[in-house]
Amino acid sequence: MDRLPPTGRDAAESGLFTILGHLDLVKKFGYRPTRSLDRELERLVERIAHAEVLVEINTAGLHRPTGEAYPSLDILRRLCEAGVQITFGSDAHRPDEVGRDLSTAPPSWPAPPGMKASPFSMPIPQGGARGSGRSP
Repeated sequence: MDRLPPTGRDAAESGLFTILGHLDLVKKFGYRPTRSLDRELERLVERIAHAEVLVEINTAGLHRPTGEAYPSLDILRRLCEAGVQITFGSDAHRPDEVGRDLSTAPPSWPAPPGMKASPFSMPIPQGGARGSGRSP
């Protein structure tokens, strides 16, 4: 893998979404960068911040071979430094997975600058994403 797909960038600016998740899900399938993606990540974070959408920290990856949440701490740090608001999700596919790791994961991760480990305190913009008039 030597580039980021445009999907996340385009989704952020579409006005259709309030929350973006699974920003680096490709790692679940064994794809890891073969070169630095700093420039692409900077642009992605810039576009997400400009679009004022939230990004989900998804704990499902903690139970996959990747052993880490989506997105990675590197991406999370970049998002927080850019002022992007964060929400948390467990990606439950069964009732016993609802809320899995939400109470223990945030305090165990090194908090990026500006991040508060309070999973349920992030506001959703009124009117949905980018003032689209939709309810979240």
